Order: sequence, then structure tokens, then C-alpha cells
Amino acid sequence: SRLPFGGFGNLRTDGQTQQFTISLVPYTPGLLPTASTCVNFLRLPNYPSKAETRDRLLVAIECGSQGYARA
Repeated sequence: SRLPFGGFGNLRTDGQTQQFTISLVPYTPGLLPTASTCVNFLRLPNYPSKAETRDRLLVAIECGSQGYARA
């Protein structure tokens, strides 16, 4: 899926603006970020470095391009 024209400010559910939420969760080695795309919610582990955050996000994006599952 893609952002609507106009970006995050135009995310809507039932005609209402839908907030995009990022929630930090406790760090666990090997844990990837997860999302509930129907409610624009991202669970992002509190990685110890920017490099690991970037790497884990890229892995999650790559894996997510293969399909979806309930998180």
C-alpha cells in the first residue's frame, strides 16, 4: 500500500483523519518491527543503535513485501 496523495495528513478511516502512531517496545535481539496497517500503528523495538534500527527496518520492509500476516 502507499500513502494517500498529500501524505500522512490525509490518512482517513471512515472519513475521519487517522493518526499514524509509532510505539517503542522493549528491545529483544532479533525482533523485527511490526505494524497494524489497518489502524496505522507501528511497533518499533527500542534498538541500541541507529544502525541496527535501520537494518531491522530494512529487513522488515523486505519481508513485508512478500505478503502479510496478522501480527
